[in-house]
Amino acid sequence: MADTEPFESELLDAMKKLWNDNGVQQCFNRSNEYQLNDSAKYFLDKLDEIGSRQYLPSTQDILRTRVK
Repeated sequence: MADTEPFESELLDAMKKLWNDNGVQQCFNRSNEYQLNDSAKYFLDKLDEIGSRQYLPSTQDILRTRVK
């Protein structure tokens, strides 16, 4: 998958299921105990939008992205 291609539907579904899992949410609520990208919640909450074939990043999306 190239950086410019949309997520495969199976991958997107799996990511959404994980993000909506109660155990994952409980772990995320304790994220102050470990290092987690501070934009993770922002992007994980937008999986439907980001997974769309028509997705174009907003200014806010770009500002919240960091390349290391």
